[in-house]
Amino acid sequence: MHKTDMAKAIDRSLDMLGEPSKKAMLFHLAHTFKIPLEGKCSIREIESALKEILGEGASLVIASINNELRQKTR
Repeated sequence: MHKTDMAKAIDRSLDMLGEPSKKAMLFHLAHTFKIPLEGKCSIREIESALKEILGEGASLVIASINNELRQKTR
């Protein structure tokens, strides 16, 4: 299955949480929040879900995702 740039950025950014937490986050993003990680999804959807799950801690993951996406466009 082909991963989108967004999915790759999310995957790499969630690495900071450790593998078990990363897997749990990906599960909740896909199943609880119905975010299509392998399809088109917006950064706003991701931000909203991460803020709901992680609270203020989401800002670190969101910054990492944005950084990953910026690096991809260079």
